[in-house]
Amino acid sequence: MLILISLSVPVHAGDRFNPSLSGERNLGQEYTWTIQNVSGLSDVCYNTSVYDYKIIGSQYMYYSIEWGQWFTEQADTGKKYLIVWARTESNGTSWYGWGGDRFTLWVWGNTTIVPDPVPLQDLPIKYQSEHYLTRVIAELQNRTGTDGELLTREWYGWKDGNELDRQEPGPSAAYDGMILYQIPAEAQPDDIRVLGWFGYYGYGIWYLTEQEELIQVVNTQAVEQKPIIQLDRIIRGKKSIGTITRRAGNERNVR
Repeated sequence: MLILISLSVPVHAGDRFNPSLSGERNLGQEYTWTIQNVSGLSDVCYNTSVYDYKIIGSQYMYYSIEWGQWFTEQADTGKKYLIVWARTESNGTSWYGWGGDRFTLWVWGNTTIVPDPVPLQDLPIKYQSEHYLTRVIAELQNRTGTDGELLTREWYGWKDGNELDRQEPGPSAAYDGMILYQIPAEAQPDDIRVLGWFGYYGYGIWYLTEQEELIQVVNTQAVEQKPIIQLDRIIRGKKSIGTITRRAGNERNVR
């Protein structure tokens, strides 16, 4: 049995922020937690942050290697695309990572939005590998983040086109990349928060726009032994249906 007692603590941004507390954060501020005695070997410490975002409108373009041309992907009616950049790094024993489905959106405080699957290239039917090629979105080329550095165009939990099941320790093996959402066309950055939920180990809530005062939460766990962690998998990608090529005025549906 797990009993959580929460204590809200107002924290001024950049003043007394504590990365080990659950609760609200500005972009780039980490949530840090530890899973003790993993597989009887050692503790694993995780550092997670949502560090940037881009709203790219109601459509995006990508280049298909199989078809050798550009395609346009259209959002659902009344929606537009939002991409957030998240990073999770582990230190300690190699362990399963926390998939992109751990990050959901709150819009207007009353609407929950889950991520879209990772979009994949249009590949031939004979392609049998379990490792898929992800799309590279044209609108994100040479995009810089809030720190002035180029943003990665890798997808969160993927590396060099291959889906990762395990997350090895260290900065070079971090899950670092994009998560794609469809949000209401009327939504603005001030309306959106990103919730990273890590079960028994707490949560972080990231604002897309800077907040002067943040509320953090201290959780006291009245339990002798924590349940075994629920292993996650990355949101597996899929091919979209009915993407449209727009080249030299010739349009057709592609399956």
